[in-house]
Amino acid sequence: MTDTPSIYDDNWFTDANQLSPKVKEGLGQRSTADVSKARAIVADFRRGSKQAFSHLDRGKVADVLDARLSDPNSFNQAHTWLCGIATFVRVWAFDHPVEYVKLAVNLFESGSGRLEGQAKYAGKPIVPSNALKNCPPGLDMPQADWIVLASIREAFNNVWGYTNDEGIFHIKAWNFPADVVNEFRAAGYTRIRNKANWTAPSGYDNLMEASDLYDSDWRVILLINDRLLDDKQIKGPGVINTSNHWVGLDSDVIVTNYNGKQMLQQFDVYSWSGRITVPNWKEPKEIPLATFNSCYFGFVAGHV
Repeated sequence: MTDTPSIYDDNWFTDANQLSPKVKEGLGQRSTADVSKARAIVADFRRGSKQAFSHLDRGKVADVLDARLSDPNSFNQAHTWLCGIATFVRVWAFDHPVEYVKLAVNLFESGSGRLEGQAKYAGKPIVPSNALKNCPPGLDMPQADWIVLASIREAFNNVWGYTNDEGIFHIKAWNFPADVVNEFRAAGYTRIRNKANWTAPSGYDNLMEASDLYDSDWRVILLINDRLLDDKQIKGPGVINTSNHWVGLDSDVIVTNYNGKQMLQQFDVYSWSGRITVPNWKEPKEIPLATFNSCYFGFVAGHV
């Protein structure tokens, strides 16, 4: 495996074709029938009365559920460190809108639910603690996002509970590659690939594998250092260069050769509360491959 492309690599773009447009963007198509079923569940939920989360408002939760069904890229982790959960729930809610809404409704009304996807897989019970159920949403987070993301985070953490107090260095919110793998598995994704490394940059071949999987309709979550999302140009590794953020791949990744320099063209990801570009500055719309690689730590991907 190499960290820089060869001129003979099928993924390599030369000066002649470096301006090729993106081939694919977004998450593709989903079942309109499933979305309609999910909206019907939300409509019934609006008329309900049972409540297990003491600080939440039924109408506000329902409004956000409808918004997420319309646009999965609108999931909003706010100022929490729930990026790993948010990037996973975004694709799960797109692929399984009925199961997503059922989890939110069951959590709100009975205080427990299941993370699941395909019916033949067992899924995972999501049973938030009393501390979480009695805790106000964290750091300006939309209520429907709070109830789902926080509850899933707690369910996949065998060490700590989770509330709006994320602990020193936000450690209670951290989502490791193995956690993302387990989330995909519980949701019924039958093929899962873990090529993420918490501390070591992953290189060109790893990035091209992630892009190829995205083109093949896998759900791809990238592990990065969030300096890549800074609006100011970065020149190289930071003082402490390790991963600290998950983003969802939302467009093709294209590497070009420009005047003998290897450059990564601007591409789209989901991060925090919507689509954002990497690199995230206006001009130039590219980043040296070596600079990107210093802040890229691999991916976890799942396919239904």
